[in-house]
Amino acid sequence: MALIDVVIREFNSKDYDLIETAFGDDIESFLNFVNKKGRIEELAWEDAEDYLNAICIWMLRKRPDLFDKYILNALSDVTYEDGKWYYTDSDKGDLSKLFCHGRDISQDTIRAILEGEYDSNWYYDDYLDLHSSVIDDLNDKNIDLLIDKLMDELSGVQINYDDSELLESIAEEQGHSDYVTVDKENLKRILKDSSATKEILDSAPDTEGNLRNLYSISHSNAWESEIYDSVWSELETYFEGHGEYTTKPSTFDKNKMVQVWKIPINDLYGIVENYLQENIRYNDRNLDYYGNIIDIIDEENECLRIRVPDYPSWSKIKENLNDYFGDYIY
Repeated sequence: MALIDVVIREFNSKDYDLIETAFGDDIESFLNFVNKKGRIEELAWEDAEDYLNAICIWMLRKRPDLFDKYILNALSDVTYEDGKWYYTDSDKGDLSKLFCHGRDISQDTIRAILEGEYDSNWYYDDYLDLHSSVIDDLNDKNIDLLIDKLMDELSGVQINYDDSELLESIAEEQGHSDYVTVDKENLKRILKDSSATKEILDSAPDTEGNLRNLYSISHSNAWESEIYDSVWSELETYFEGHGEYTTKPSTFDKNKMVQVWKIPINDLYGIVENYLQENIRYNDRNLDYYGNIIDIIDEENECLRIRVPDYPSWSKIKENLNDYFGDYIY
């Protein structure tokens, strides 16, 4: 019987003496020999626990076609579609386990953010300067809408004032010194002046309250958006994009469709090879030990960290103010 036939028979019966005697206990030399003979497919290597991690590394480098089949069987949350490896799950919340347990933000909060279920603390400030924090940041279209709203609330109202040179000047122009009435033209002037705007808004409680609520939601959503972007920026360490939901036949009932979430993995081979190298001397720490890629990443790599901002960016708050204006003022 030829040596190749003997070594394949012995290997498949989990008798590894020939590897030790004929190949100097060098599994790579053994695999190179079998592969050179064109017989590598005949090896039952997936069951070779004593050498499995070393064999996997060799297969990954030399015969990825065979290794790919092993990965799909060993890792329950990995699929291969259209030339890409994907991490799949029922939703994206489990990605939160890849982040550090932090005092500033917990894994539960990150899970809620990923799943779109996070409800941040409503930001509200009774002493907010509405002129500098809101009105100064409105675009021309929304200034016109604000003027229309103030006209609805204040048209024909005699507005008393305490300390505003602009309102005093307008009152004198109108022929009375103790109050002003507003119109679209003088409101354009008033909304450019901080003290005059405050006096006018004191007489328009509905509009004032709506502007405060507008700032609150704009501030809160800007903060959430920054955290969301930070979370996904860190996840780019391992994944590409933000993933997508799709449907596929159920594993248990092919006539039933189930929803799954999937995202491309940047470097599955790199992640797996690093894990195998780290555990090459531990027979029980093969890919089946965890059985999924997310736990391998979690347990074998540094946790991801994000910075929680004290305040959201002004530009994002300004963007939200103008985007949400019509919904909160009308």
